[in-house]
Amino acid sequence: MKSKGIVRIIVGLLLLAGLGYIGLQLYIKSINMETTQEAPKTIVSGEQIAAKTGKKINTIDHLQGKYTVVKEKSSLFFEVGGQTAATGKFMDFNVVLVKDASTASLDVVIQSSSINTNNKMRDEHLREPDFFDVLKYPTITFSSNEVKMGDTSLVALGTLTFMGKTETITLPFDYKGAVADVENTEYFEGTFNFDRVKMGMASSTTIDDIVTVKFFVELKK
Repeated sequence: MKSKGIVRIIVGLLLLAGLGYIGLQLYIKSINMETTQEAPKTIVSGEQIAAKTGKKINTIDHLQGKYTVVKEKSSLFFEVGGQTAATGKFMDFNVVLVKDASTASLDVVIQSSSINTNNKMRDEHLREPDFFDVLKYPTITFSSNEVKMGDTSLVALGTLTFMGKTETITLPFDYKGAVADVENTEYFEGTFNFDRVKMGMASSTTIDDIVTVKFFVELKK
């Protein structure tokens, strides 16, 4: 009889642990944000070129001048997996595209302290030295002086500077076209990955090393 009672207690504890884990995962899911946004209606006025894969890619050859981000219409999201998976966005960032007949440059500056994951306690933790170390490294930057055709999209070749370390990366992006009914405004989307530990963050058994970044950006001339 005693052994049966012990078994019931063990089973009960396992069930409670299981329910606790499920509850934790549901809570984490509830505070994580969607990492996408509805695209505006666009009009493709430039040339389309077929890449090696056969996919038609919208070019930016027809764009001329300096284009800056429309912050209220743009989003910069990130996703990281693991036991304590998180999604979030940066609330304060700037994007500048300068295009002339033969060259294109792209500069991105992100204020690292503007991180937002829908959880103030987690946000404060992410601002600490183990993660973004925002007091020492207040900005994350990407700078490119070359945009070319890739296999499935346009790509910007440039340098990512993150927590004092600089790495050459290829940033793929899609030019969707001019925003309909909005003068001199162009719309872009893109996704890329980077290794946060390689760039200086502390390793963790509960958070994956690879971070996915997604951006949805309107740029106005």
